[in-house]
Amino acid sequence: MPHVHQIDLPTRAAIVTLRCEGYGWTEISEKLANCSPDGVRLFSNRTVERAQLDPTNLSLPLLLEHLEDSTDRRHPERFPEGSAVQEALERTATQDAEHEDMPWRRVIHIVEDQEHARIPYSTGFNVLKESEIVKRVPPQKLELDEAHRQYRVVFCEWALGKLQIGAIFIFSDEMSVENDHHRKRQKVSMKKGDNAFKHSRPPANTFHQVMFWGAICEGFGPGSFHIWEPETEDERRALEQTMKDNNERHAGVQTMQRELARVPSTYEHGVLREIDANNQRLNRTDPLPSGRRRAKRRPNWEFKYEKETRGERSKGGIDWIRYQETILYPKLYPWAKEIHEATGRPVYIIKDNAPSHIKAKRLAVEERQKYLGVYVVDWPALSPDLNKIERIWEPLKDDVKALRVTAHVNSLAREAIKEKLRTCWNSLDQALVDRECRDFKKKLHQCIRSRGNNDFYG
Repeated sequence: MPHVHQIDLPTRAAIVTLRCEGYGWTEISEKLANCSPDGVRLFSNRTVERAQLDPTNLSLPLLLEHLEDSTDRRHPERFPEGSAVQEALERTATQDAEHEDMPWRRVIHIVEDQEHARIPYSTGFNVLKESEIVKRVPPQKLELDEAHRQYRVVFCEWALGKLQIGAIFIFSDEMSVENDHHRKRQKVSMKKGDNAFKHSRPPANTFHQVMFWGAICEGFGPGSFHIWEPETEDERRALEQTMKDNNERHAGVQTMQRELARVPSTYEHGVLREIDANNQRLNRTDPLPSGRRRAKRRPNWEFKYEKETRGERSKGGIDWIRYQETILYPKLYPWAKEIHEATGRPVYIIKDNAPSHIKAKRLAVEERQKYLGVYVVDWPALSPDLNKIERIWEPLKDDVKALRVTAHVNSLAREAIKEKLRTCWNSLDQALVDRECRDFKKKLHQCIRSRGNNDFYG
């Protein structure tokens, strides 16, 4: 049954007409079928009051003139616009990132303490809503400073130039899949119409992970993949031996280069002489503030190799040597070489700036000389939005979530997740891979238009 204020105009006219003809409340309700007897009675009495008529002497023309009720029967607004409580709620909800992340119930409690006023949750909710404060899920974007933005622009212009001459890009990265319950992203408070990217949040740290590495390339399908496992004792010993062998070999090369640098007409001797000549030129054109001359270069200054060590932070995790010996040498570099040989075009490998990736790249210079035509990109920091494999992770994670729903469990066994990831990766749609790889050019143009910022979708 509609409320009194929801009765349409023809029904109102029918009620007063039937009332003037002497029908009772129940009879009128039965004839109209969409109004209760109490609703008919309440509307009829209010109409008689507005027309200022005697209930025993009704005038239909006058009643028809007063069918509309302009009286505001709502309770007076408790915290109207401009009141101290309304302004405090609006100010507190959008005060800073910490308050934007707060649930509105917590915001209301804070304002209650500040203003010494009781604010029911429903009232506070309506005040915030009428103040055009909304809760939205913000984009997950990393904050960039000016130096990051400038380097992103430089990189985008460089990459567009390489695409122009037909270069091929391989996109690689790791993703983590939680084997615990799915966590929804937190909503934040913002003014209606605000740029959502001004309220973006960095991706949350995950837990109970299955780490998955993969690589994609347009026209060559999803490439190799790897699911990381805890390091075994045998693997640790093998990696330690690999580093020991490399260090011994580099030490021998280093000793030989330093000896050759003292022999005239050798390449190493020429390197030192060229550096010394350049320093003499700088002494004349750009002297040191102290006035001292730049020292002559010594062989042990120029010819040295970084000693390979795992460091104290490894603890069996994914460090540079595991990444190098498990991913780069057996999987990524050979696959890139195959693509180069099949197309005759330069191939550029994209991977992020994780510490293990940076060190592995730095110490793999000698190995990369075996793969002519294959290059590793100097990737701009904090730029996962430019790596097109990030969009490939979404359908894989959706499949894992679907497995969780099918199994009716919040926590999935690690082996079940691994098997699902293998199946999904091997059956990944080539059209999806190609579409995302081709979209790289569009993404570069978006980044340039945003002056290196990451305030765009896609």
